[in-house]
Formats: sequence, C-alpha cells, structure tokens
Amino acid sequence: MTVAATGLAVGGWFYQPRWLINSLRRALPSVLFHVPTQEPVFALTFDDGPSPEHTIHILDLLAEADAHATFFVMAEQVRKYPTLTRRIVEQGHELANHLVTNRPAISMSATEAREAMREATDVIADISGEQPRFVRPPAALFRPSFLRAAEQAGQRVVLGSAYASDPLHPPRGYVRWAIPSMMRPGSIVVLHDGRQNRQLTVDVLPDILAAGKRLEIEPRTLRATVGLAMG
Repeated sequence: MTVAATGLAVGGWFYQPRWLINSLRRALPSVLFHVPTQEPVFALTFDDGPSPEHTIHILDLLAEADAHATFFVMAEQVRKYPTLTRRIVEQGHELANHLVTNRPAISMSATEAREAMREATDVIADISGEQPRFVRPPAALFRPSFLRAAEQAGQRVVLGSAYASDPLHPPRGYVRWAIPSMMRPGSIVVLHDGRQNRQLTVDVLPDILAAGKRLEIEPRTLRATVGLAMG
C-alpha cells in the first residue's frame, strides 16, 4: 500500500477536491489530511525548511498578521540554521518532523524510515527543545512501515487538504485561487519554505492569510487546530 494520489490535475496543476480528501480520510484514518472541526480555524504548514532566504520573510509576514503555523523541518536544514530554527519556536510556531533530507519516504525500508524519523526528532529536540508531535513524509508517498514507525515514535502522519503543488512553480494566480478555494474550517494548507527557490510562497502567503480573514477562519498551528477539534 502507498498513498499514491492525494489530488487531481486541473489545467496541469494540482488540486484537492473535498470529495477526494473525504475518500482518503476514510481509506487511511490514521493519516491526518484534514482536522475534523467546525471551529473557525485552519492549520497553516510549511515544508523543507528552515531557510534564511525565505523562512525569515515568512516569519515576518506571519507576525504582521498575528498568524501561527507549523513548520515541517528537515534535520539537515535545522543543523545548518539552528538560530533560525529557534526563532520559529520563539515566535510561537510549531516544529514538526520532515525527516533528514528530501529523500522520498517511499524509497525507505522500514529500518531506514525508523532511523530517519528518530534522527530528525533528536536534532529538532536538541536544537529547539521541541518534541515533534507530527511527521510528514517527504514527497507524500510512503509504505505501511512508515505508519508503524510514526506510531512507535508517537508522531501522527500528516499530509494535507489544501495544496497547489507549489514546488512545481505553478502560476502565482493559480495558487492564489486554488488554495483559498480549498480552505474551510480544519483545512491543512501545505506550502514550502526551504531547499529551493520558494519565493512563490513568500509572494502568495499574504493572499492566503487575507483569504482566511474573508472566510473568517484563523491560521493556527496543527497542535492548536487538533486541540480545538478534541475539545
């Protein structure tokens, strides 16, 4: 078993219709695609960082909007930028596990997945003091052994429900339309802030935050969003 299709192509770009997310949630109940809540919140998440080129600007934008987010960080990036990693936490955001490098999780054996998850957890905890509660597999595809490793580590596997394939550099206008159109209470928005040119994320983030205001849903960390759903 692998998670092989979490969205559809719309005009050549990625889109996650609500019916597909609901189907995936039923098929893989242990994976968090969407937080089941009617509270007026959504989870804003960023992958692959931190990076001084883009994460700093993202943190500034979040501070201006009084918004909070979860950063799925990679251990190799955390090692390179420990001060920036700690700044994420100091500004009230959450760190989560995105393993060590961008090697796709689907290519890992059970032992490799377990070791990568443990290494990343230790690096994040040593540098930031944060113990990750969530893990996102690089490239979104994974084997059943990845789920078992996450369970053993006490971390829930998270994908998302509002993703527009920003690493493929779609037109900014498409991302500005697609992500807000997928947002609702409990949505998990997926963007990227590290390893490559992520200027697109910096450019569209103000529009996504503005869309949240129009929809009257607030950007929160995953931990806060899940906590509200649990009452």
